[in-house]
Amino acid sequence: MDAEIGHEELDWKMTFSSVGKCRQVGICESGIDDAVQKLVARGYKVGRVEQLETSEEAKAKGANSLSDLNNGSVEYGFAFVDCAALKLWVGSIDDDASCSDLGALLLQVSPKEVINERRRLSKEAQKALKRYSLNGGVLKLL
Repeated sequence: MDAEIGHEELDWKMTFSSVGKCRQVGICESGIDDAVQKLVARGYKVGRVEQLETSEEAKAKGANSLSDLNNGSVEYGFAFVDCAALKLWVGSIDDDASCSDLGALLLQVSPKEVINERRRLSKEAQKALKRYSLNGGVLKLL
């Protein structure tokens, strides 16, 4: 959707990535302020996310997964988005097999939608997701 808006509104060239067949558009960083002003003037809300690592750094890390075993603990990666406030939080927590820290995090955040990989979570983590995060929300399994 964002790529289509950039293509239609700002005449940016659209490309298709081989991974997931995603549509992509982009400009150099020096042109971002002008693009933001044009989009806002046309009624769009604009958020900006900074890339903190290079592609070489990401490749050196290797593929990250939702959970990795680490000395008997499990590490959960998360991202929370507050669209109304234009805020994004990204982080990770270490937890034990009972998933008590994951449950506490979900209680604090009260997400309206949770997206996770069906086969990558333990039964306890799946129970925690259902128990602590779905007060009228949606659970999407990939």
